Amino acid sequence: MRSKLSTCDKPIREGISELLERLPDEDLYHPKDAILYLLVNQFDPEPAADFLESWPESDYSLNNIQDISMANLPFLFRLERAHDEGDIKRPELIEIVETATNLQTLNGRFGIDLVDTTKLFRAISLADGYESEFERARSYLFSNDIYGSTSETRLADVIIGLAEFDYLRYEQDIEKLGERLADVLEENEITDPFQAADSMLALQRIPQNEDALLKEISEAALRHSEEYPLTWDISFGGEESDWDSISSGDKRTRARLIHGHFAAGKGPKVSTTQVQWERKIREQRRQNDLPDFITTYPSTRIQSRQTEIRNAAHRIIESAESELRIATLRMDLLHDEIIDRLESTDDLEVRIITSTGTSSYERSKMKKAVMNELVKRLDGKVKEDPLMHARMVIGDDEEAIISSADLTRDQLVDEFNAGVYSQNNQFVSDAIEFFDEIWRDADHREVKN
Repeated sequence: MRSKLSTCDKPIREGISELLERLPDEDLYHPKDAILYLLVNQFDPEPAADFLESWPESDYSLNNIQDISMANLPFLFRLERAHDEGDIKRPELIEIVETATNLQTLNGRFGIDLVDTTKLFRAISLADGYESEFERARSYLFSNDIYGSTSETRLADVIIGLAEFDYLRYEQDIEKLGERLADVLEENEITDPFQAADSMLALQRIPQNEDALLKEISEAALRHSEEYPLTWDISFGGEESDWDSISSGDKRTRARLIHGHFAAGKGPKVSTTQVQWERKIREQRRQNDLPDFITTYPSTRIQSRQTEIRNAAHRIIESAESELRIATLRMDLLHDEIIDRLESTDDLEVRIITSTGTSSYERSKMKKAVMNELVKRLDGKVKEDPLMHARMVIGDDEEAIISSADLTRDQLVDEFNAGVYSQNNQFVSDAIEFFDEIWRDADHREVKN
């Protein structure tokens, strides 16, 4: 992996080379030091792995959230995700997020003196399971005119946070904030390394990437190397120095600046072919993540009948391995397939939620007989709720249909109905949560005469 170092621009390469040489012999295990290890991680993951194992055992307390420094927290989270399959699992890190979100006010502001809401906003964007807290913080920032901010670092924090949390959902916000950041940067002279580093990281995430401005900021920062150098033999302000005489804070600042230059293309290079291939893969993944619009068209209105909802529901029933969740007011189709799966698969659990109302529609006797048969076979796994109106079919935690159609012939074959099918993880997770919430309070259905 160190071969990638040779593709970096010279000042970047020199700074990282010394960092790789020095870190293994240093006792830098404060959470604030995460940026140093994040920087070298893509060249040699061993120092980062050692840091992640060591810092929770260090003497640095996490009880006071201000001691961690919010500016450094995102780097700690990103390093953890890089080494833990993309998740934040370490209890110490979850405790940090819990401490922060417990101090969040109802309007979304984090009630911590001396800590800007944008810093925590950027940090919690990297943690899973805090969507409501993130959204409240986002609403607070936008209602307090973040678009009018003249602070490069605040604008950069919000852009990076939105992009990390859900780039596609907030793409328009990111683009608008990016335009504002570009205006502020063009009006103001670069005055410190934090401003330059965060601005470069943010500009990289703007949909209409500000390549020219990004390179300009990077070049300006490099021209100011006497004020904030990238190597360890010069102190801030231009004085000659060495690694041992530079403070821990200056080392972190220097590392943040190098990290920013990565966004401007000064770090490891990849071939044009690789970039094009990765872009193609990302586009394919994005397309696969989009829901499919599925319909039922009756043959009485068009030349050929269209039964996409029925076909998708049938596929889910046939492919579910551990659990099948179904919400339908009535049923007289696909019940045989469900029964066949139950008889052939010991590990499959089927749960059905229906309505308490009686059917006065066509084939009503058939619908009642089908539901009675399922009540008998599913042994208490059929429930009913008088407020039930949703129609859903969810297979395991892999795929789901939300539609206007009951699992009946008239709605799956003879009427106009529409819905969506998705394998998106969040979509399926939300559907499961909704189903399970109704299931908890619903009543067990009995056989009806």
